[in-house]
Order: sequence, then C-alpha cells, then structure tokens
Amino acid sequence: MNEKFIFYILIVLTVITNLKYTVAGSIITKVFDIEDAYWTPEKMRDAIPLTTNESKNNKPNYRTKRDQLPVKESNITSYNPYVPYGKLFFHNTGDGKNYFCTASVIRTENGNIGLTAAHCIYNGNGSWSSNMVFCPGYENGQFPVAIPVKGGSVEVVDGHYYYDYGMIKFNYDQ
Repeated sequence: MNEKFIFYILIVLTVITNLKYTVAGSIITKVFDIEDAYWTPEKMRDAIPLTTNESKNNKPNYRTKRDQLPVKESNITSYNPYVPYGKLFFHNTGDGKNYFCTASVIRTENGNIGLTAAHCIYNGNGSWSSNMVFCPGYENGQFPVAIPVKGGSVEVVDGHYYYDYGMIKFNYDQ
C-alpha cells in the first residue's frame, strides 16, 4: 500500500478522535450536530445519488495500477445484516437537497469509523453536509439500523473528486 496514503489515514484517524474543528494541511475535520428524526423512509427513498460536476476530461492524468480479477459466481442465499458497507444519507447545506453516497465501515476495535468520498460530507467551499446517517446493508428501502455520524475528516488530492476521501465517526450513543 502507498506509504503516503497510510500516512494520511493515520493523520485522519488521529485528528478524528480528538473531535475538535482543526485544519492540518489539506485535512479538514469537524464535529457534527445531529438532528433527531430528520430521516424518514420517504426522505431516504427520495434522496438523490450524489454526482460530481467534473467532466471526464478533467480527470487527473495519473492512474493507479488496475488488475483484473475474474468474477466468481456465488451461491450465497442468506442475508447478513452486519455488512460493512451501505448508504450514507446526508443533507447538502449548500443547495438544501438530500443526497446519498456509499460508505464502508473500517474494522476497528469498536467499529465506529467509516470511509466515503470527501465530497459526500464536505463541498470544498467551507460547507459541511448535515444530518448524516449511515445505513449498513441498505437495499430497496430495507436496512437493519441507521447510525448517526458525529464527526468527519476529509482529504482532497489535488482538488479532484476522483481521488478524494472522507473519514466519518459513527455515533453509537443515540
């Protein structure tokens, strides 16, 4: 794994556990207020998938190595409600609309850290998303639990949405 990436992840994890608003280089961290009962099944159903305004011509000219692995057929028929990925629902404070992105849980001792795209939680103009909630295993309106997000950190590489990432901290106290 790239040493620079590991270094940034360690910085983000250190900063996010302090729960203070800080700026360290291009890593930005914030604690969020959580509005109880903001998300309803209707709001989740009507949320818009977040897309970027960047054109494909604006992609950075460097690429990472991509290996092709064969896709194996699966005969799994059971459903695991503790899946490590799901949808992150949020309210965009810039345009007032509700959106969703995908997010994943990072395996930690207490499982309270997640990974998503930075532009899902921070728009780059100083505006953070609000009322964020992570629904692991969300599919067609069905999800076992909705976990509020209480903090986040973002890193945007060279200002490109294609390579940004955001760390989120889940609030299990609600």
